[in-house]
Amino acid sequence: MDTTTTTEPKIQKARSRLQRSQAVTQQPNTVSKPRHAAHRVSTSQKTQLSTYKYFRYSPLLLISLIHIFVLYRVLTTIDPASWKNVVIPSTYLPMLLLIVSTTFFTTSYIFLNTSRGIRFSLFVGTLFFLKFQHVVLSIPVLTALISVYSVVELISVLLSRKGDSKNKA
Repeated sequence: MDTTTTTEPKIQKARSRLQRSQAVTQQPNTVSKPRHAAHRVSTSQKTQLSTYKYFRYSPLLLISLIHIFVLYRVLTTIDPASWKNVVIPSTYLPMLLLIVSTTFFTTSYIFLNTSRGIRFSLFVGTLFFLKFQHVVLSIPVLTALISVYSVVELISVLLSRKGDSKNKA
């Protein structure tokens, strides 16, 4: 008589699969949550993340406040006619550069996006340059400038989203 017994090893499921199969047998009428639902961020975590982003961009805020103070002091103490012909005649170039840099740092901090800040500061710089050149900023001129800025902003947002989707794939 042969005393050797052949026992086949039992194949066990992984714990995660066991839990899923047990949950399905216990609650057959419930709809299971999608797998990504566990990774959703709560409202308090979103607030903490946005606070962290503003904290991360705090050097821009500091530089922005310094630029705002310098711009205020320049506008209240220096006569604009003395800046009119500094580098390029009739451009008010130093004042224009100060306005553009102040706008850049401020809007970069507000939007938490330096590329959007630079686009907005160039738009504001264009408006000031046209005003310094005595161009009448009528409704059609402002409409054209705002529409050009809006189209550029829309294209850049769409391209950045397309680039993000390629990076995730």
